[in-house]
Amino acid sequence: MKKSKGLSFMGMVLSLSLLCSVVLTAFYGLPVEAADSQNRHNVVVVMDASYSMEDSDADRLRMDAVEQFMGLLTEEGNVVGGIIFGGYAAESLPPVAIDSQEDKDAVNQFFYNSGFVSYTNIGAGLTAAEEMLAEGGDPSLPSVIILLSDGNTAMETDEALEEALNLKAEAIQTARDNGTEIYTVCLNVDGSADVTEMQQISSATGGVFQEVARPEDLKDVLSTFYTLIYGTSTIPLVEDVFPESGRIETPFQVPGIGVEEVNIVINGQTTSITPIRPDGTPCDTGLQVTSGRSFSLVKILDVEPGDWTLVTTGVPGDEIRVNMVYNTNLSVLTQADPAESQLPPDTQLTVKAQLASGDEVASTDRQYTGYTAQLELLSGGQVVSTHTMPVQNGGFSVSVPLSEGVYQYQVRVTGYYLERVSDPVSLTVSAAAEPPVSSVSAPEERVEKVVNLWPFKGGLLTLDLKELFVAEETPQISILSTSFLEGKDYRLEGTLLTQDGFSLSKGSYTIEAVSSTGQTAQVELVVLTRNIGLLTLLGLGIIALLVAAGMGVGLYLALTKRFYGTIQVTSMADGATKTDSRSPARGRCRLSQFDLLQTGFHYGKCYFQATGQRHIFLITDQPVSSGGVISKKVRIESGQQTAVTLPNQDGKMLSILFVSRKAASAASIKAPKAPKVKPPKPPKPPKIRR
Repeated sequence: MKKSKGLSFMGMVLSLSLLCSVVLTAFYGLPVEAADSQNRHNVVVVMDASYSMEDSDADRLRMDAVEQFMGLLTEEGNVVGGIIFGGYAAESLPPVAIDSQEDKDAVNQFFYNSGFVSYTNIGAGLTAAEEMLAEGGDPSLPSVIILLSDGNTAMETDEALEEALNLKAEAIQTARDNGTEIYTVCLNVDGSADVTEMQQISSATGGVFQEVARPEDLKDVLSTFYTLIYGTSTIPLVEDVFPESGRIETPFQVPGIGVEEVNIVINGQTTSITPIRPDGTPCDTGLQVTSGRSFSLVKILDVEPGDWTLVTTGVPGDEIRVNMVYNTNLSVLTQADPAESQLPPDTQLTVKAQLASGDEVASTDRQYTGYTAQLELLSGGQVVSTHTMPVQNGGFSVSVPLSEGVYQYQVRVTGYYLERVSDPVSLTVSAAAEPPVSSVSAPEERVEKVVNLWPFKGGLLTLDLKELFVAEETPQISILSTSFLEGKDYRLEGTLLTQDGFSLSKGSYTIEAVSSTGQTAQVELVVLTRNIGLLTLLGLGIIALLVAAGMGVGLYLALTKRFYGTIQVTSMADGATKTDSRSPARGRCRLSQFDLLQTGFHYGKCYFQATGQRHIFLITDQPVSSGGVISKKVRIESGQQTAVTLPNQDGKMLSILFVSRKAASAASIKAPKAPKVKPPKPPKPPKIRR
């Protein structure tokens, strides 16, 4: 609106505004101010500062892109912060409430002063941004993150990479839980970046991804992000060369309502830029000019509706490109007559809609010039009919008959490259006093599933999504959004969800069920992975260590026990015999150490094992027969001749005699002598006295 020039005029404006508010509230029963109609946001710009960015954007044109984005912001009301990251979040600018050009300059300077850091930890950058929003953002505003990188997550070790990827998965889930949209742009200069990672981040959070091959295009990408975030459009005005006169005049329009500021973005060299008001006078007040290295931006703060002209002068033959971006706070207010949510069949429904710009409501037909509106009737989430709404009595209005069914209605308004849709309103049309309703509900709004990831096998989740809901009949089930990759991570066949890919260690699905009468219920299905590969390897390692320790102890004992004797082996083959003996000290003594005939035994693989006792063992690599018992382990007692044969080796055998010194020592020990007992002396005869 044009600035007031007198106190009496200001009073008139305030009086009219109050009157419009009263009329709107009384006639439409609608609030004149909605929290989101002010169109302000918390914004955190997260910029990759890995050393590769020196090559990708040597001229630091990404800073110009940020500066242009900042210039497009409304003069007041937004909150902006910044993160510089590499292998970690290296620098941060806490959220700044933007209330002046000086506040914008402070954000721009933060990025211009940034340095470089090794590696690329996207998860660290996003996590720092979300912590910043939680601690310093305006809780009354929606939040967005803009992420700029030239590659993928890359760290110095596999352990650090896994940690960074887990951090990224947590950051994506946090953004989904908080409703934070993440807009991502990949500066893929050499084409080596896998853009899937950046696409996944934006898709999972409701943002938008863009890939560019030239840093010169970053300004256009961030300008596009701006229009998407703030619900506006980039309107091309000029793309030409200056004629011989060096002057280009370009008409443009400002709507009767819904525009707070007008941004004119100029790419190319100019000598002057002058907006001309609808009354033909130059706009020399209420202007703000921002000049970057590769662009100029003229912001018209003192806006009035009507036909404007932009006069641009420059050097003949120079190229010039001029775009316009509205800063809009347009919203749509609706009301229906009758206003009840349950109606009889063939009811004539009249829907009225008005446009509002913040707390200003359009009340004259002239303010609606250039805008068109359509009433959309929806059933089961799908548009079933549309109806044009003409302008009358300071608003849009249309009447439509309704047959039996469950509906939602909404009003879609377009014009001046802008589009707004009102909040949907539900209606039930039924002849019954109590219309039948096919209900659907979700016992739990959030359900968590844990999937074990096994080594060499991976993990698998199968779930019939019907199990998440309670319904009188099978509802229509769909996945509204997810942080996982369709086709790569999961597939949905009917209501059966199968997931065997896990590009994120933690992710979720937003699942909606719709009944036949249009009732809806939603569930957030969170999928957590538990990588038990490390635990398994650790367990196997412990078992291996225990086995090795046991074998080591056994081997140690086997190699340190003494024989304490002599082993004599007689080999017999085809009627010939040959005897050899050895007196090994300890441990093992292989048959190959004896000079024997060939009997079929693998002498190098058979050995005597010491026990430190009056017996030893013969250990063979194949079953042998001894004393009617077939085994690979034959016990040989000291002093006993033991015959050992191989199956199917007739006429060939070994006869083994072990003589233990312990047995000899035991035999040489004599039994103790019995003590000598002297016979009792006979009693002396008694003396006879004479």
